[in-house]
Amino acid sequence: MPEKKSMIIYTDTINQWEMLTDQQAGALIKALLHYGITGERIQTDDGMLLMAFSFIAAQIDRDGDKWDDTRKKRAEAAQKRWEKKHSDANDANDANASFALQNEQTDANDAVTVTDTVNGTVTVTDTVTVTDTVINNNIISAGKPQKHKHGEYKHVLLTDEEYQKLLDDYGEPVVMKYIRRLDEYCEQSGKRYKNYNLALRNTFMARDGVKRKEEPRYNGIDAEDAF
Repeated sequence: MPEKKSMIIYTDTINQWEMLTDQQAGALIKALLHYGITGERIQTDDGMLLMAFSFIAAQIDRDGDKWDDTRKKRAEAAQKRWEKKHSDANDANDANASFALQNEQTDANDAVTVTDTVNGTVTVTDTVTVTDTVINNNIISAGKPQKHKHGEYKHVLLTDEEYQKLLDDYGEPVVMKYIRRLDEYCEQSGKRYKNYNLALRNTFMARDGVKRKEEPRYNGIDAEDAF
């Protein structure tokens, strides 16, 4: 029997107690207290005392079983509350992390720093959009063509198709000149663009009135002056 600090003697057992002498009643009390602590049964040749002990001890056993069951249920309830509390905390952390990531992705110009480390040495450090992956010093967006870095500071990101189309439309001297301008501007200002091809065409070149080769008044920049 598990040790307890208390036990119950019911008043409806008065008839059994009154059948005992005061000496037997005293011995029974001591025997029951000892039983409640150690679970050891009384050793006696007194049939009346033994019968009273057995009757009351059975009730103590029933109370003990109820006590064990209650204690077990309380322990299980406490464990469930603890698990729920920590589960809710983890869910809240996951939700906060997800919310923060969604906020980063809502702005096309938002960026994070990606560092590729090999054997403890930093080999690649660049700023890319949150959905990009750095592979072999180039930026690959999931499901999109690979982008390569251009310019001295490697800020201008163009796919092979975008770069070739720029060369076809404006010629290499003009393209290299404006890549250099855009790259230096990004380095000095810290600004980043979602689409560097459009930034070259619709911002930097358009601001200077640069024309494509097939258009009248082809940009007016001689190859030897482009740099």
